[in-house]
Amino acid sequence: MNENKHPNGNVFYRRMAHNHPQIVRGEGVYLFDVDGKKYLDGSGGAIVVNAGHGVESISNALSEQAIKAAYIHPTMFTSEVVEEYSKELAKITPIKDAKFFYMTSGSEAIETAIKLARQIQYEHGEKKRHVTISRWMSYHGASLGALALTGKQKMRKLYMPMLKDAPHIEPPYCYRCPFNSTHPACELKCATSLETEILKQGIENVSAFIAEPVSGATLGAVVPPNGYWQKIRDICDKHDVLLIADEVMTGMGRTGTYFGVEQWGITPDIITIGKGAASGYFPLSAVASDSRIRRLSSVDTGVPSSWAARAGRKRIDFASNAIATRSMAVVAAAPPPSSAMS
Repeated sequence: MNENKHPNGNVFYRRMAHNHPQIVRGEGVYLFDVDGKKYLDGSGGAIVVNAGHGVESISNALSEQAIKAAYIHPTMFTSEVVEEYSKELAKITPIKDAKFFYMTSGSEAIETAIKLARQIQYEHGEKKRHVTISRWMSYHGASLGALALTGKQKMRKLYMPMLKDAPHIEPPYCYRCPFNSTHPACELKCATSLETEILKQGIENVSAFIAEPVSGATLGAVVPPNGYWQKIRDICDKHDVLLIADEVMTGMGRTGTYFGVEQWGITPDIITIGKGAASGYFPLSAVASDSRIRRLSSVDTGVPSSWAARAGRKRIDFASNAIATRSMAVVAAAPPPSSAMS
């Protein structure tokens, strides 16, 4: 019997030399392959399946909506399920009166977020602001715009000639401090280096700073030291730089609060959401921002919502139905907000 790896078959396997067991079903935290072998899916895929495998009420909701309508163009129509899901999501999002734009992947959400930040700055009179600062040892996606923000050198190296690169600062990584210091004697140099980079780029040019609340795929769940996020928020406020929290991995209950930034009591200007938002049952991501979206106009840019990812307009509305029908059951398992992570 042929193994499921390169060069067998017609699938471009993600790990070409690795045999891929063929999964036939999932139940809760377990997966089962074609031979009946049972696997503990401890991470829920790539930190995706927050609600567990085989939840019938979710799959039933998907099926019901597929019968009703397959595609509704969001530039012209809306639907009850999208409106209801957005209402429920707003209740748990730390941004006041949040507005949501939906897409299908984390990378799309990242690229939409940095374009949204640019347009917010532009239409508030800051027409030169276009630079988004990121961090080294970060992961924000693999599309070209998201990869320019990602701080994983191995992933970026081959594609550098294709990228419009973004400036990066060092991450809050106390175990191997890039500044050869210790907390708190370091005085949070990992945070204050953001201000140094803003000044280097020119305050008038910097649109946003983007970071994961807890460093995820590249560093492996590294929690920043106390005071880090508060200092970052202060620096962004001082220089009118928008703060984008990449919550694709840390959001929807993964840190003990619905969103990771809640652990430090700060409010971002823009949040990216994905993975656990639909628990892997449907490709779904979102960008959340506050009432400043209402002030966006077409006076100067010519096109309202020109920041929006094109692919985001091609979603199928029943994605939201699966979650709305379950009244946010995908995230309901998260405990109420607790004190800051230690």
